[in-house]
Amino acid sequence: MNIKKYLEYAKGIILYLVLSLGISLFLASLNLTKIPFFKNFWVLNILNLISPFITCIVLIIIYKDIFINKWQDFKVNWQKYINIMVKYYLVGLLLMIMTNLILSSITGNIAINEEQNRTLFNSLPLYSIIASIFLAPITEEIVFRASIKDISTNINLKCFISCLLFGLMHVIFNGDFIFAIPYAALGFFLAKTYYETDNIFTSIMVHGMHNTICLLIIFLGGLL
Repeated sequence: MNIKKYLEYAKGIILYLVLSLGISLFLASLNLTKIPFFKNFWVLNILNLISPFITCIVLIIIYKDIFINKWQDFKVNWQKYINIMVKYYLVGLLLMIMTNLILSSITGNIAINEEQNRTLFNSLPLYSIIASIFLAPITEEIVFRASIKDISTNINLKCFISCLLFGLMHVIFNGDFIFAIPYAALGFFLAKTYYETDNIFTSIMVHGMHNTICLLIIFLGGLL
């Protein structure tokens, strides 16, 4: 396989990093939060949505064919796909919970990313809901599943590459690399869902459902 092919597979990840980090750094350089208007609770929520929203839209445009071509297929075959979605999600969720419990008992901590998610939900709820339930599932399924779909004909190999990248992405900026394992466990079965159905809507919906459940747990935990 030549370098051009490798770059094609890496295109999604490169675009994701350049767009999300670039836009975030640009907005941070403007120091908008020093202006009273941008300190407003709801304005601050919307301001934080700019980077993930633009990143998501750009990726949808670039990979628009996988959405256009598969929507009709999903409408026709959704009942068949539901069984696959539920089966793989339950297995992935179980493994994620088990590995999280084991790692937490060893380290005495939870993943830094989980702590940050809880903090964000409490401080920027609108941002957390929209980004976690809608933008992140679409963006991450494009980047970590769809963009490497043709890297191999071996589904398990593609799932392994996908889950490795997915797991690392959730911890790479925090440094708690051991907690990449629970994310990778879930990521493997999100990849299985996508590659076995050959439909991006299946893994997006499972991903969105998982994030919704996580936010509900955070919300209910805050009420107790």
